Amino acid sequence: MAAAMDLDMAASEISTAPCASSLGVGNRFEKWWRTHDAAIAATRRAGNTRGEAMLLAGLGQLRYAQDRFDGAREFFTESLRLFDGAGDVRGQAVVLAGLGSTDREQGRLAKASDSLRRALPSARDCCPTGPLRSKCF
Repeated sequence: MAAAMDLDMAASEISTAPCASSLGVGNRFEKWWRTHDAAIAATRRAGNTRGEAMLLAGLGQLRYAQDRFDGAREFFTESLRLFDGAGDVRGQAVVLAGLGSTDREQGRLAKASDSLRRALPSARDCCPTGPLRSKCF
């Protein structure tokens, strides 16, 4: 509903919250996709690049959870491009960690190691004592 009303900030915040809650844990992948898809449309209409990057990272995580690693990589890569453009090092760290995990799952260990090494300095800066995902977005 927030996306339909062009409330892009509310739509992106509401849509990213379920990633760590019941939609991911309960394998409610279709709902996860629909909330993110609608919110991405709202963030694009509003020119909210950071919100769009967050949501694309969420879709990358969705595809990862579904073992659809090529799709995960595509979403994470696009998200990283947007975070890079915005100079958002926290977002970059989260997405690089996602890319590293995706590459690790497919046996691309050198690429995984590279992404995770690139994420580490920013992750330490934004999350010195806790999990990366919970603190960086």
